[in-house]
Amino acid sequence: MPLGPDEPVLLIGAGGEIQQSLAGQIFRAQSVLGSNTGTVADLRAVVELAHAGKFGPTPVQEFPRDDANSALMKLHRGEITGRAVLVG
Repeated sequence: MPLGPDEPVLLIGAGGEIQQSLAGQIFRAQSVLGSNTGTVADLRAVVELAHAGKFGPTPVQEFPRDDANSALMKLHRGEITGRAVLVG
């Protein structure tokens, strides 16, 4: 699904690649936004908590790929605990 003229590309998670037209970004004033993943000290603290068994399994809510916008809106409104995963 193509993005509208003022809709940013949001990069959430890690890994993978995207192909994006630079001309499209320039002429449509499109932004690419990433998510903050924390510091090395944050990572060490979380790993220590995980080794101590302080975390249970992460809740996962699956959405059909065609419902990606709905899943994103639910994330934005704070209606999803854990992960939203697109399937299909």
